[in-house]
Amino acid sequence: MILLLGPRLDRPSAIGDEGRARAASLGVAAVVAVAVTLAAGLTSGLLDAVQLAALGGTFVAAGTALLDRDTLGELAVGQFCFMPGGLLALGGVVAATLVGGPGGFLLAFGSALVGLGLAGAWANVTHDTTVRAMKQGWAGVFLPFVAGVILSVVVGFAVILWEFGVAPNLPSLSTLLFLFAFTVGCVWVAATRLPLEQLLAVPSDEVDRRRDRWRAATRTVVAACLAGWFLLGVLETVGATAGLYRTPGLALALGVLSTVWVRLPVFLVGVGALLAALVAVAARRATAGDTDWLAGPTFGMVALFALPFPILALLLSSRTDAAGLSGAAVLAAVILLAGMLFMLCYSVGPLAVAVNVLPDRAGSLSLASAGLLVTGIGAAVLRVPAPVVFACVAGSMVVWDAGEFGLGLTMELGHRPDTRRLELLHCVATVGLAVGAVLLATGLAALFGRVGPQAPILSATVLAVAGVFALLGPIRG
Repeated sequence: MILLLGPRLDRPSAIGDEGRARAASLGVAAVVAVAVTLAAGLTSGLLDAVQLAALGGTFVAAGTALLDRDTLGELAVGQFCFMPGGLLALGGVVAATLVGGPGGFLLAFGSALVGLGLAGAWANVTHDTTVRAMKQGWAGVFLPFVAGVILSVVVGFAVILWEFGVAPNLPSLSTLLFLFAFTVGCVWVAATRLPLEQLLAVPSDEVDRRRDRWRAATRTVVAACLAGWFLLGVLETVGATAGLYRTPGLALALGVLSTVWVRLPVFLVGVGALLAALVAVAARRATAGDTDWLAGPTFGMVALFALPFPILALLLSSRTDAAGLSGAAVLAAVILLAGMLFMLCYSVGPLAVAVNVLPDRAGSLSLASAGLLVTGIGAAVLRVPAPVVFACVAGSMVVWDAGEFGLGLTMELGHRPDTRRLELLHCVATVGLAVGAVLLATGLAALFGRVGPQAPILSATVLAVAGVFALLGPIRG
């Protein structure tokens, strides 16, 4: 129901199958679904968990719709709705399962599907939209692992280079040659990535010629430095250069070249050139509008830790010892696993549409209707009053019928014609039939409880047969 008060997330055309179903039909379906879900949560004693799961599903649908946009702002807001919403829904399902067991799981899971389906219907979430959101979500979940591996490799290489090439004050030409190879290589990368045409105000043909000459020269220098590093390193290891390094002139030169005041500037030049190349590549991608490859996963990674960030900060601020760091690491691992579990559950939807289990055109309505049915099953397992269980099943049919009717009007007439009276008439008839069915089923259940067989399996069989016969009349009509 949050999306009823906010701006529309879909962009429908005047006529055609683009855009969500008509507002009156979806409004009636949303009111019925919310009322039935709240009744099931209230009578089962799991209202807080049900509300949390449904709210999380609503945010997931809003994030799914926004992840189909192109601007960075909408992409960021979409990720901050998508990932935290998934964690909220997962938290509601886990809380209901811990309290109510299998029935609580079904109740909260169905409520999450109801919130996801209704909000998706309001936002006009389609199969292509869910596929793009699925890719962005998985990228956001796996980005911490990729970033951790890359950061570990970079930090490890920098530490090795610092320890063996810059910090030790030892007379060694091999380490100096390796440091020169690193710096020249980084400068070569920067020269190939920086926009030299704009920086030097030189014609592009001249820049290309200079860049080609620079590439050839740097390749030669890097190859020579690496070859010298390998050969001198082998000689220094076996001790063949010990006598050579003791000569007065060479010893003085090596002593000067081995100090940190000489090697540190060379190291910083290489690091600065590499950072400049990375900034140039990122700026070029950003100005070209090609930001989804990095911006979306980055926002997703940040959004994944947005909700539990205060807990992580509290752990790190209160306990700076090994126990506090290990606790923060465990919590971060749990968050990543929860994000992966949410993405596994979310990916079932696009897969179901791909194998024609869910319809693409009315996938959100099907999800909401199925969610109410699952909610009814969970309520029955928790032994809530029979009218609430029947209301969940009847509400499932109301959501599907009203939403499909409004979707058909959208496809045939668009959103401009005023069809509110027609929609309300159809919805009143649908809700009336649903209320009648609930009252009839409640009466039959009460009667059957007094005069029917007491065996659970036999009772379920008789009720199922009676329900089939009760449905044959309306279907035949």
